[in-house]
Amino acid sequence: MINELFEQLTAKMNAEPAYLENLHVAYEFQLEGAEAGTYQLMISENKAVYSRETAQAPKVMLKMNSDDFVKLAAGKWNPTVAYMNGKLKIRGDLSQALKLQTLLKKIQ
Repeated sequence: MINELFEQLTAKMNAEPAYLENLHVAYEFQLEGAEAGTYQLMISENKAVYSRETAQAPKVMLKMNSDDFVKLAAGKWNPTVAYMNGKLKIRGDLSQALKLQTLLKKIQ
């Protein structure tokens, strides 16, 4: 299910390349729980791709439960509140994490 969500997210992002302008970042998602794994979302040159492996050094690492990622992808989980409550752990550039939140809202 997580692979399919990343496919859907990248397809939505690539359908709106203007949303990706000026973004050159690799996000690493470290998911725990039922569908544990590491995924990367890489955005550059107005294109988004994802990988099951660490393809680039990430600027932002986001650690969460896989069930919460499903909610995040559906726009039903507030990452700011989750971060404040400790359900989402972020390492790296917080400004890039906020840009991801904005991007996810735009493609919903």
